[in-house]
Amino acid sequence: MNELLSTVLWSGITVAVFFGWRRIFVALKHPLLHPILWSTVAIVLLLTLTQHPVAGYRQETSPLVWLLGPAVVAMAVPIWQRRALIIANWKSLLLIVVVGIVFSAVSVLVLAPLLGWQEAKSLVPKSVTAPVALGIVKEVSLGRAPNDQLLESLLAVGIMISALSGAVLGPVVLHLTGVRDRRAVGLALGCASHGVGTARAFEIDSTAGAFASVGMSLTAILAGVILPWVLRLM
Repeated sequence: MNELLSTVLWSGITVAVFFGWRRIFVALKHPLLHPILWSTVAIVLLLTLTQHPVAGYRQETSPLVWLLGPAVVAMAVPIWQRRALIIANWKSLLLIVVVGIVFSAVSVLVLAPLLGWQEAKSLVPKSVTAPVALGIVKEVSLGRAPNDQLLESLLAVGIMISALSGAVLGPVVLHLTGVRDRRAVGLALGCASHGVGTARAFEIDSTAGAFASVGMSLTAILAGVILPWVLRLM
């Protein structure tokens, strides 16, 4: 019974905090007030103040994590609705996704003198959706236990930063650089910031969301094939 109450309590708090910040975001429409960013900060502060263990919180909010599955499947609907447009641009889509993977990897590897070579290599899949990115690191086996766990934790932080920064700053940067096409905006968000960026693209419109879903999916597939092979050679 206590476990059920804890699950209901912390899941309810998480949902309430998110939708509270979302109302503020919708009302003020300022990109720096994005609910994913500030609801995360609010939950972290709450866990710190109450000294509630993070492992316990993850267990208690597992129903929300389960809902990610149906949410990801639902992203296929706008893809299907725009399948003709996507198929017509498949060569450009593949090229952009490959360039995005390469740029993401290079942008991290240039930090190797500061972070260390192994640490920089572990961050290469930071723009890939979390399950695939963590799978890439485990497959390549960049370190040895307990160093493996440290590198995986570092990658998890990199994934979170990539997701949040893309969702919050991505649309602003794209607007300032003159990118207006919803297809390009969505593709950029999906390739750079995986699920969170895709969710942000759906807030813009369904076309941006559809191309973000394609970008996220293709990035996960191609990165899962290419990056393990490349990282083993480095």
